[in-house]
Amino acid sequence: MKNSLKIVLVINFLVFGLGFTPIYSFLSGFFVRTLAPIEILLVRSNSGLLDWVGFVKSWPRLKSEINLSKNNQSFLEIKQIEIQRLEKENELLRQELKVSSSKLIKQRILAYVLGRGRGRDEILLDVGLSQGVKEGDLVSLNGFLLGKVSLVERNFSKFLPTSSGLSVFEAVSNDNKVRGEVVGDFGQGLVLTKVLPSQDLKVGQLMVESQSSLVLGQVTKVLPQGAKIFKEATLNLPYDADSLNVVFVVKIHNE
Repeated sequence: MKNSLKIVLVINFLVFGLGFTPIYSFLSGFFVRTLAPIEILLVRSNSGLLDWVGFVKSWPRLKSEINLSKNNQSFLEIKQIEIQRLEKENELLRQELKVSSSKLIKQRILAYVLGRGRGRDEILLDVGLSQGVKEGDLVSLNGFLLGKVSLVERNFSKFLPTSSGLSVFEAVSNDNKVRGEVVGDFGQGLVLTKVLPSQDLKVGQLMVESQSSLVLGQVTKVLPQGAKIFKEATLNLPYDADSLNVVFVVKIHNE
C-alpha cells in the first residue's frame, strides 16, 4: 500500500512539475499519456505492484511446482503403461492356463522375444538365471510347444525352436495310440519318427510332448515305410517363429 502511494506521488510530481516548464511540455504530455494509466491502475489496485513483485519473487517456486507436476504426470503415464502391460500379461497367462493345464507343469515364466541369434536358429528371450530359467526348460504359447531353452545367462536366454534341425522331442498322440520322436526339419517343419510298425499312425492325429502335453503339431502326411524299420510322418508347424513377441518358459515338475 505504501509503495503504491509513493509511486502515485512521484507520477503526480513529474506530470505537474514538468507541465509548468515550456521546454519540457512535450515530455509533460508524454508523461500524462503514459504514466496516468499506471497511476489509475495503482489507485484501483493498491496491491498491483506488490502482486507483480511477489510473482517475480515466487517464480522459482512456481517453476519448481510446474516441473514437479510434469514429473508426476510422466510418472502416472509410466504407471498406466505398466498396468496395461500387466493386464496383457495376465490375459496371456489366463489363455495359456486355459489351453494347457497339465499337472506336470509347475511354473510358467512370461518372456518377451528380443530377436534372433546369430545363426538365425536360436531365438533370444529377455529372461534368464535371475528369473529362474534353466537350460532344457520348454517354451510355449497358447498350448503349443515352441522349443527348448538351449543357453541361459543372467538376464537373457536362447531357445531352439521345434523346427530346428537340432530339436528332438518325445511325443505321444492325443489318443495315446502312437508314440515316437518329433524332430525339426531344419526350419521347414516337423517330422515324426521312430513309430513302431504296429502302431496305428493316421493323418489328423495330434502329437503332444510326452511330459508337458504341449502340442507339437498335427500329422499331415504318413510317409511310405518301404524298407524302413519305423513309420514316419510329417507334422504341420503351428506357429511362425518370426512373428513371436511374447512366450512362456515352462518348468516341469519332474525335471
